[in-house]
Amino acid sequence: MEMEIGVYRVTTLLDGPLRLDGGAMFGVVPRVAWKKKAPPDRANRISLVMRCMLLENMENGCRILVDTGMGASSNERESSMFGRDGSFPLLPERLAARGIGVHQIDEVVLTHLHFDHSGGATSLDHQGRSVPTFPNARVHVQQAQLHRARHANERDRASFREPDFEPLAAAGRLVVHDGEAEPWPGIRLLPTTGHTPGHQMVFVTGRERGVVFPGDSLPTRHHLRLPWVMGYDLQPAVTVEEKRELLSRAAADKLWIVFDHDPDLEAIQIEHTEDRYSITQSIPAPAAP
Repeated sequence: MEMEIGVYRVTTLLDGPLRLDGGAMFGVVPRVAWKKKAPPDRANRISLVMRCMLLENMENGCRILVDTGMGASSNERESSMFGRDGSFPLLPERLAARGIGVHQIDEVVLTHLHFDHSGGATSLDHQGRSVPTFPNARVHVQQAQLHRARHANERDRASFREPDFEPLAAAGRLVVHDGEAEPWPGIRLLPTTGHTPGHQMVFVTGRERGVVFPGDSLPTRHHLRLPWVMGYDLQPAVTVEEKRELLSRAAADKLWIVFDHDPDLEAIQIEHTEDRYSITQSIPAPAAP
């Protein structure tokens, strides 16, 4: 996907495929219902992707990256578990294909610090140390999310990996926000709490249209149904209300919604009809990740 929103050129980029448990992705939704939408493999995993968003200011050249994917798998077990066999280009390679080096990214916004969104923010140097992947970029996170990542309990501890974010803090690259913020003209960060405390959505608005990157508040098109909430969410009832507000705004303002995990659709526009939200326009994802 590529479009212009205000002064920004908006492009979606992949960090490759991802497989996660279908039951975890759909929470209390019965398997008989979700498997029709997202057929699982023998391990009950469904096919997903890790989609990021690049914002290029056409006036001053500033490049802002939203989410970084998982990055390179750290071991064979992880590769097998998440369906990442190394046969696909990682995010830096996707950027390089557009003529953009990692040192040319000025800002990174992480919706949250779960490994499939922040893992690509660091990488191993020649000595095997985790260092910032984008050495010149400031990395924007919410204070509540950084605190959760550092003090996670048994419920979500596996979702956070210190090498994904502590090297950023050690290098002085973290910019920590406490609530809603507008770090750049036309770009607003809006915190949510249903998925994880300090998760943030990214809104980009122009004079005639806008786009929202809701992160894991709305990971796929199947989650347009308000009750369809991930089992990963710490406060599913809160997620429902946050989705209601997001979808209402997206329908009223005709925002493009970019999905972080949907393998088939990159972005959609919606309308509110009776008691449901329906897709009015969609941008299909490329055939291969």
